[in-house]
Amino acid sequence: MRKYLSLVIGVLLVISSIGYTSDIVRSTGGRILYVGGVGPGNYTSIQSAIDDASDGDTIFVYPGIYRENLVINKSINLIGANKSTTIIMADKDSGDSIHPFQVLVKVAADKVNISNLTIIDNFTTYTLYIDRVKKISILNSDFIGRRSLSSICITQSSRVTLKSNTLINASISVWWSSEGIRIIDNTLNNKLSNGTAGISISFSRNVTLHNNTLLNCSIFVIDDVSHLYTYAIDTSNTVNGKPVYFWVDRSGENIPENAGEVILVNCSGVTINNLTLSNVTAGVIALFCKDLLIANSTFSDSLIPIFIMNTSRGKISDCVIRNDFRIFTMLTGIEIIYSDNMTIVNNTLFNSDVWIVLSSSNILKNNSIYRGGITISASQEKLYWISHHIDDSNKINDMPMCYLKNATGETIYQNYGQIILVNCSDINIENQSICNTSTAVLLALCTNITVENSRIFKNNIGICFAFTTNSTIRNNFIVENNKGMATDYFDHFSQGNLIYNNYFNNTINTWGLLRLNRWNITKTPGKNIIGGPYLGGNYWSDYRGYDINGDGLGDTNVPYPYTDLPYGDYLPLTTPNYAPVANFSYYPKENLTTKDTISFNSASYDIDGKIVNFTWHLGDGTVVYGENISYRYPNPGVYNVTLIVRDDVGAENSTTRQITISLVDSNPPFLSIERPKSGHLYIRCKEIRFPFKYAWIIGEKFDIEITAYDNETDIDKVEYYLDGKLIYRSVGFDNLYGYYPGRSLGKLHTIEVKVYDKAGNMASEKIKVRIFSL
Repeated sequence: MRKYLSLVIGVLLVISSIGYTSDIVRSTGGRILYVGGVGPGNYTSIQSAIDDASDGDTIFVYPGIYRENLVINKSINLIGANKSTTIIMADKDSGDSIHPFQVLVKVAADKVNISNLTIIDNFTTYTLYIDRVKKISILNSDFIGRRSLSSICITQSSRVTLKSNTLINASISVWWSSEGIRIIDNTLNNKLSNGTAGISISFSRNVTLHNNTLLNCSIFVIDDVSHLYTYAIDTSNTVNGKPVYFWVDRSGENIPENAGEVILVNCSGVTINNLTLSNVTAGVIALFCKDLLIANSTFSDSLIPIFIMNTSRGKISDCVIRNDFRIFTMLTGIEIIYSDNMTIVNNTLFNSDVWIVLSSSNILKNNSIYRGGITISASQEKLYWISHHIDDSNKINDMPMCYLKNATGETIYQNYGQIILVNCSDINIENQSICNTSTAVLLALCTNITVENSRIFKNNIGICFAFTTNSTIRNNFIVENNKGMATDYFDHFSQGNLIYNNYFNNTINTWGLLRLNRWNITKTPGKNIIGGPYLGGNYWSDYRGYDINGDGLGDTNVPYPYTDLPYGDYLPLTTPNYAPVANFSYYPKENLTTKDTISFNSASYDIDGKIVNFTWHLGDGTVVYGENISYRYPNPGVYNVTLIVRDDVGAENSTTRQITISLVDSNPPFLSIERPKSGHLYIRCKEIRFPFKYAWIIGEKFDIEITAYDNETDIDKVEYYLDGKLIYRSVGFDNLYGYYPGRSLGKLHTIEVKVYDKAGNMASEKIKVRIFSL
């Protein structure tokens, strides 16, 4: 049978290598190690076989489910018997000191071939991680993300081939200095989150994509132009059944309208018209291009419908971009990076943003954006901020867009859908109500701006600073945003701003380098934003301190939200925290005995928060935690039961009740006289087995030793009798008594022991002895 399997494995190796040049490790000269099955000496886990393998060996895996995380650190072939029935699933989260993330299978050796397996992710970051190796082949296998999108990641590796694999809810990533990567005849189907994942390539060379089928996902590339020239991506690759057009150095041509995705590199004068794309990672990618036209096209439910980088003098017009789901900044309708003189006009976007990053001199006119907005992000270089032409013909949620630059001494009180101030000073923004946009208010390169008496809600970012100083944010409700206040990604400078008397209740209240600002004024009499009697700092939804002196200002856990002095809010607004009310009941309530298991149930409550800890002191030294508990007292007595409750800001209260536990025990204790015993001779307490009818005792002293216990209550006392006369009574349990009998010349005596438990039950035992004592 083993010879037959060896032949089959050899055939599999040959078949899997037909049609392309492979660096598969040949089994010639290597061993075949078997995992699973019923053969003698077969391994029970794949990793144990890998650990015992040598370079050049083949590991053949019989059908089964193998729950383990693998590290392949040998040059081997790992072959499944049948990919439909040979399954690897994550055993646990894993990682190492260099890559502290979750990996299901890590390839850490050159010349590894994996084929005919199904690998199922279980919330791992990487289903398959190929790191700093070469000559790797992944063939005819299935990769399935069951509850999250996972990926095959190739990083800093060369001569890697992925061929004839199926990926469901999984992606392929080629990163960082990888070279000679071939991705051929694979199928990727994203069923969990349309438009995300797919195949992404960055900072690599000589990457080939051929005859891949992508469903509900697409290809994303970002790289230096010299690397992009080495890519080979042809129209045999399809996205949602339509071809991928990867054009390099093309000029003055029109992209066919049947395109499933468009990627342009160093092209000029190319027209993209009348496309209809949905559920793609990226619809149009233009890198190092000029004079492009993207027009009259529709994009839906995609991560980045239009991605423009290092491109100039292009135009995007009359397009519709719609996403029926939104993950805040993760869904950008149009993204422009390192590009200039782009014109974006007459487009309609739903649940999508226009991003302009490190770019200059771009024109935005007549665009309508719903549940999205315009985001500008850049370094402190002024050109990136003030050179754009964005007028109020752009509508955000049917309200005009305000893009004001180089202004001073104005008041903005008209309602806008979004406000961006650039290089402005002494501007008042007041009485605004801005919602459902990307960034409600962006202050870039500004000074002495005041934002007050406004309601800013349900945006990605409420108020964002970018290199802004000495401005005031006060009396605003900043609520239900992803980030309440933030600094621009590139900003390391905004400081000296005063932020006080605002109401913050957001997923993240502050984000970025905001700590160098002031968050409160001195304690001042006056009605604050939550109705308290003093002005000071801000109201924070996630503040966990409390007001000790009742002035409506937090006294603990300050400064907040920053703990590195002297930054943060020293006078956070709060309401007095009321301690929870402690109460409990128990059952049964009457005639409690040591046989009863008592249920203690909290009836406590907190009027302004929630109770987070229940501690029961049961009066006998036992402490139990939990809202509802059960307990049986082992001993009778009167016990004080105390319940202590603590709320989510640390306030405590308690209540105590007294219960009486009675003893119920009708069973006598166990008793056995161990010394003296019949048929034994005792000479001065030394025991000798001797064939007498009774125990014989010779000497002036002998020991009476017993074994006694009670399964329900403790032993209360022990009594020792000689010929019916009490000679000793112990208090508690005493199992040994030494008795001096006095003069006796072989007289037959009766020793009796009586043991009483705490319920009053008694057990007794007698033994007859002859005593010789002078």
